[in-house]
Order: sequence, then C-alpha cells, then structure tokens
Amino acid sequence: MNVYALLSLLASAISITLGVSVFFLNRKAQLNRLFLLMMAFNAYWAFCLFMISQSPTLSGALFWQKVLCFWPFIMSFLLHFTLVYTKSNLLKNRFIYVALYFPALFFSLTDLTMPNVISTTPILKYWGYQNTLPNDSLLCYLDSLWACAFAVLSVILFIKYRKRLTNKIKSEQAKLVAFAFTIPVFFALITDSLFPLAGIDFPGIGAILSSLTTFFVAYGMLKYDLFSFRPEIAMESIFSTMTDAVILVMLDGKVMKVNKSFLDLTGYSEKEVVDKSINELLTTANALNKENSTPRILEGLRNIREIKNTELSFYTKTGDKRIGTVSGSIVSDNRGKDVGAAFVLHDVTERRAIEEKLLKSERFASIGELAGMLGHDLRNPLSGIRVASFYLSKKLDGKLNAEEKSMFKTIDRNIIYSDKIINDLLDYASYYSEEVKLELSQVTPKNLVKAALALSAQPKNITLIDDTADSPQFFIDEVKICRSFINLFKNAFDAMPSGGEMYVSSIVEESKVVFTFKDNGCGMTKETIAKLWTPLFTTKAKGMGFGMVICKRNIKAHGGDIAIESVVGKGTTIKVEVPLDLKP
Repeated sequence: MNVYALLSLLASAISITLGVSVFFLNRKAQLNRLFLLMMAFNAYWAFCLFMISQSPTLSGALFWQKVLCFWPFIMSFLLHFTLVYTKSNLLKNRFIYVALYFPALFFSLTDLTMPNVISTTPILKYWGYQNTLPNDSLLCYLDSLWACAFAVLSVILFIKYRKRLTNKIKSEQAKLVAFAFTIPVFFALITDSLFPLAGIDFPGIGAILSSLTTFFVAYGMLKYDLFSFRPEIAMESIFSTMTDAVILVMLDGKVMKVNKSFLDLTGYSEKEVVDKSINELLTTANALNKENSTPRILEGLRNIREIKNTELSFYTKTGDKRIGTVSGSIVSDNRGKDVGAAFVLHDVTERRAIEEKLLKSERFASIGELAGMLGHDLRNPLSGIRVASFYLSKKLDGKLNAEEKSMFKTIDRNIIYSDKIINDLLDYASYYSEEVKLELSQVTPKNLVKAALALSAQPKNITLIDDTADSPQFFIDEVKICRSFINLFKNAFDAMPSGGEMYVSSIVEESKVVFTFKDNGCGMTKETIAKLWTPLFTTKAKGMGFGMVICKRNIKAHGGDIAIESVVGKGTTIKVEVPLDLKP
C-alpha cells in the first residue's frame, strides 16, 4: 500500500469517526446532521479514491469510479452547511434547496449512466489508478465549474460572516473555520480539477486534506459548545480506542489512568493499576540497552522532558515476558506547570520473534551451504580410502594375522560411519537449497514398517511389537519415509540401552494414516523436545543433529505431520501422519 492510498484510507476513517461523534452529541441539531452528512460523503469520497488507487485491475478501478459518481453531493452539503452556520437568509427561500441539490443529482446520474461525459477510463499512475476527465466534454467543464463555484462561495460566505461579527471569540472561531475550509478547497481545485484538465500527473488530495482540516473546524466550532462537544470528549475517545497501551502518570509516579489496550496487554484490571506506582507496576522491566532501568527513565524524565522508542522487556500479570518500545513526555497545564507524564507502550514481541526466526533461518541456510560443500569435498577422498582398504584386504588375504584383520574391519566400520555423516551433510544441505522431489510408489502401512525394520539394527534385548495394518494401500515416497522411520527406530533403540519394548501401530483417521511409535525408554525433557527440530542439536556423543530435522522435512514434504510426547523415565510416543490422497 502506497502513501497516497494509506492517507486516503485514514482520511476516510477520520472523517466518518469525527462526523458520527459530532452527530451523537446533539442529534436534533441541523448543524450536527449536516456536519455528519458532509463528513460521511468525504469519507465515501476518500474511500473510493483508496479503492481506485489500490485496485489491481482496470475493471476494478472502473467499478469504484462508478461508485464515486455521487461525489458532487459533497459540494452541496458543504454549501448547505455553510449557509446554516453563517445563518444566511437564503435558506428562507425553498428554491435554494433545489439549487443546492439538483445539480449534484444531475451530474451524478449523468456520470453513472453516460460513460466518457463526466469521467473517462481510469489511467494507471505511479500511485495507482487515477480518475481521468474528458478533454472535450462540455458537461465535464460545467461540473468542474459548478464544484469550484460552490467551494469558493462557501469560503466567501465564511469571510463575510466573520466581518459582520462583533463578538471577538466568535470572530476568531469563524476565522478558524474559514481557514480550515480554504485549505481543502484550494488544493482540491488544483489537484482534483485543474491538474487533470491540464494533463498534470498528480494525485488528487482534496479528500485527504478535507478530513485533516476538519479538526480545525471541530476546534473552532465545538470549543464553544455549538455541537455540545468538548475537546476532552474527543480525547477520551481517542485515548480509549488507541491500539497501543497508554499510561497517564502523576508527578509523584502514581498511575492516574490507563487505556483498554494496556489492560489487554498486561492482563491487569484497572483497579490493580490505578494509584499504584509505575515503578512498582514495571518493577521487573529492564531496559534492553542495559544503560537505563525503568525507574531511571522515569526519574530522569523531568530533565529529559521526552523519551522516544526506548526498548524494554516487561512481564504481564501471568508472568509472560514481553518486549515493547516506550515513548513518553511531560504534560503541562495552560500555565506551563508540569502536572504529570504520558507514556505510550508499543508491544513488539511478535515482531522481535519473527526477526529472530528469520535470522536463525538465514544462519542455518548458511550452515547448509557449508555442509553441502563439505559433503561433496569429503565424498571423493572417502571413496578412495574405501577402494584402497578393499584392495589391500583382498590382496593380503591369508597373510594377515588376527590383529591386522581387526584393523581392516575397524577401517571399514569408520568408512561406513563417515559415509553416513556425509549423507547427513548432503541431506541437510538440500533441506535449504532445493524443494523435496517425491517419487511416489504404492505401499501399505505394514510393508512400510517392515521395510524400515529390515534396514534397522534392532538390539536383541528390545522387543518390538508390530501392530500395523495391511491396508489401506496409498502412495508415498517409500525411500524418504523409510529413512524417517529408520531414524525413529534408531532413536528409540538408543533410548533403551538396557533393553525394553517398542510398540508400532497404524490407524486410518479421515484422509490420513497415523503411525504411532511408542517406547519405554529414558524419555526426553521439555527443553530437549523444544530443540529437537533444530539443526545441529543432538544429545548423542556421535550424533550430528540432522536426523530429526530431515525426518520432519520428509514427512512435511508429503503434506503430513509429526508430533512428540515424552516423559522422562517413562518413554516417548511419536505420531506420524501421512495423507492418503497423494497421486503419482
């Protein structure tokens, strides 16, 4: 989303919020109703501009341009509002209502039913699709001229109204309102009417500025209760609806008020927070830059006057650790006397977690590249050692004594172990460098487990109960799943060095087969389970820490899943889900 689209969307939200707020302060007042209508149509105008600029297709932009055909009513409501505010005698004549709204209705229906008369096909600009005006349409010129006339007339009425006022306060109020209307009118005339006719590429910002300058209108009019509106009401609304946590603190450090976002973030109730010292409330907070603790930040705020985006960690009521950025400033009254401080706390815990995860992924990807290079570089010399050992053992066969034969067997065992390490390195490298390619073949649960067991070295002191079924038949990459199962068997056997029992079963649940591997070995701690899928993490003396990572990767490549439950001293249960709907 570009800046223009974002501002348009914000303008829409601000306009409708302010309009509704003013309306409900005095729903019977005509001025309040007109203000709501004006703000509602400004919100509609800004929202349509947002949808047009953000539309991914021309047809979508054209649709929202047609929806925007009723924009002329904004000018009608603006002038009507001005006439009411300035207490114009023109409103006594009923014909004035026809003059106000009939042109808007005529131009709107013309734009809706007659293409290329008021507006033409939107054109894609660098900020998104933009409304365009026909160059040779008389009605288009009349529409623009009418809108400019209404806008300028509104400003003139405000200026003339101010000149005849004798009350200084009301005069200043009218001055502010006139100024507030002049800004959007001036820029709307230039960017929304003159620039398109002159062929200048620039986004129309009339709707954006209209919503922003309504704050001037609200201040100038509502300050004197014309809408039965007080600034503190608007501030209370903003305070309570802010998405960031806000804390208002008195000079003695006691919390005066917090908003709902703070309560939702920390888990405290308002009673638990108000009148408590903020130092006590955030007693466990620590500044992440290690230079300032929370109390020091608060104590020094009188001298600093303002802090911005200071990172700190804090704990919620339930003990969860969160990370946030806090900004604050001293609050002074009308006489310049310090009365308290205001803090805004922005929770960045999830963002930090994503950043750390991304950093970790990049680090593991770098390790994967290195692992691939090492694996390829070591495979060739290892093959040479294997061939040389085989050649020497055959050539010297019959001449070797028992000790020398034992040495050759030791070499062969270490060659096999080294080859396994190289395969793990290459598999780990492919984990990050390429997508897993599946070579599907038809199997049954029992055949799959038997194939994995045939390639596993089952100790004699371990009893294995195979309760897998002979059905259903389904397609998987047998080699990859077998390797995953072999790794699960090996880990289970290693967890029962003194012997034990392992149980394997399979059941069908909906559109998947669920394999259960259960042993009564030593089990794992929660900390170990949490790190189990982390590359290079191992609890074995000769382990590389790739087995479970590759195991999970192969299962996930099938669209399956793997879950682990374990209790220290009682054993581990692993469930593997494999879908039944894979097709070759």
